[in-house]
Amino acid sequence: MHLFGPARDHRLGLSCVVTTGNEADLNIGHMIGWMAQDPGTEVIAAYAEGIRDAESFLAALELARRNRKPVVMMKVGRSAVGSAAARSHTASIAGDDAVTDAVLAEYGVVRARTTEEMLDIARPPRGASTRPAIRWAC
Repeated sequence: MHLFGPARDHRLGLSCVVTTGNEADLNIGHMIGWMAQDPGTEVIAAYAEGIRDAESFLAALELARRNRKPVVMMKVGRSAVGSAAARSHTASIAGDDAVTDAVLAEYGVVRARTTEEMLDIARPPRGASTRPAIRWAC
């Protein structure tokens, strides 16, 4: 996974990394929901090429909000070219980017544009633990 190198470079410990692959069984909504219920999770960072199950995704975001677990997400496929690339890679529909922005904002999710930006946002404030309980769902 391309995330380990940049996380190491940022000196950011990841306590858990989960990949959902083609989401044949479990999806990103299930993983965010699981992380939102975990008392050891401080921050949830998510990377998605598309959302296959909107219902579980929205329920997970609501649970994270209710449990005061910040979510930072990098959702690729912002442009027509990126959307086509995501679709060809995972057979997932990337969806309208304006709708994605609106939904993420409604649930208080911070949207990152790059891996580095996501790591910077997920980093704990200066003086806090250097090994936060960041859970990463891909």
